[in-house]
Amino acid sequence: MPQDGSKFWNWMARRYAANPISDTAGYQRTLDLIAGHLGPESRVYEFGCGPGTTALRLAPDTASYFAVDYAERMITIAEERAAAAPPCPSLRFAVGHAQASGLAPASVDVAIGFNILHLLPDRPALHAEMLRILKPGGLLITKTPCLAEATPLLRLVLPVMRTLGFAPPAAFFTAAELAAEQRAAGFEIVQELRHGSKTPDRRIVLVARKSA
Repeated sequence: MPQDGSKFWNWMARRYAANPISDTAGYQRTLDLIAGHLGPESRVYEFGCGPGTTALRLAPDTASYFAVDYAERMITIAEERAAAAPPCPSLRFAVGHAQASGLAPASVDVAIGFNILHLLPDRPALHAEMLRILKPGGLLITKTPCLAEATPLLRLVLPVMRTLGFAPPAAFFTAAELAAEQRAAGFEIVQELRHGSKTPDRRIVLVARKSA
């Protein structure tokens, strides 16, 4: 299986896309938070966009919205959904890796990553790339399951599931550890909240600013 888990997500793409959002209130609250940082002049980069659910919601109110995923079948679904939605000239999907965006330095106002940081094999490389492409004062907004805050049994079960092909590679860390990583990379954490509308919730939303 590829180190980045793309084989697993290609296999899971249709099933994943068909699953309804389990916490619509929490999802809408996070979308509203992001939308509050966007405007008609905003240039947005979303990495790990999956089947395009978030991109299709946010892109119409931006100047440009470039969304990538390393799983080709996820991008196929995202493009199918975009074709069935009202035209959105600002939105573009592509197969790609977050750590190598190909974007020009200081060309992005807001970078977004939902449910992806724990799946990346090299988070320092991702943070370095975000610092490179974000404009001074630009924002990195992420929502991440913090698996180290889940039941300890998960540490035993997940490697077995991965060996059997039923789970992707995943990292264990707490919300505090992830926030510390982003600070060490050179970001200022300007907002931190839990994604879910119910408690307890191990998904952390971090709004991190590149120094101006």
